[in-house]
Amino acid sequence: GFVTKGLVDATISLDMHGYESSQANQFFERAIVRARAIPGVQSVSVANRLPFSVNVHTTTIVIDGHPEATPERGVSVDTNGVTADYFETLGVPIIAGRGFDTRDTPDSTLAAIVSEAFASLYFPDGAVGQRLRLRDQGGPVVDIVGVNRDYAIRSVAEAPRPVVHFSRDQRPSPAGSLLIRTAADASLATQALQRELLALEPRLVFMELGPLDRIL
Repeated sequence: GFVTKGLVDATISLDMHGYESSQANQFFERAIVRARAIPGVQSVSVANRLPFSVNVHTTTIVIDGHPEATPERGVSVDTNGVTADYFETLGVPIIAGRGFDTRDTPDSTLAAIVSEAFASLYFPDGAVGQRLRLRDQGGPVVDIVGVNRDYAIRSVAEAPRPVVHFSRDQRPSPAGSLLIRTAADASLATQALQRELLALEPRLVFMELGPLDRIL
């Protein structure tokens, strides 16, 4: 699990303002810099979805040699696209392998960090260094570079769920949730975060904005 106290999020979609994925990526990079400068902020990240969000992202994967994840069938798993500091911001440790870093570029092989539940189910002898494919046997190859401690993603009381995390640097999106962890008052941090984002794009519409524990 993770501690929601001190977490503040702002969910936006830039495609409604005509941003392409690459432009949106630059916006989020600037937003991270501005958010880090807010007094009390300890860590900042961006994710395609946040824990307990109504938005559920899944994809079909294929694993060579696995009896359930065959090219004919595949298996559907929860996914998320995140920036390098996502796990630190959430307070979820990487328990094997590494986190996302500068090695994970648009030109490199797709990297993934999988949950403990995913690793135990599909690679009980060790997930780091293993490969999977997206959608079908001819889909993109994905290298598993790390394993994260399980955390609740759809609901607080759910059993550990297999989840695959991708790097937003490799798979950019015009929509995302900026997530900060702050030692300051969460309400004041929310106001400051809103100001910083509107300074970058005055037309922004916030789908979600505020302390993350509001949705528990």
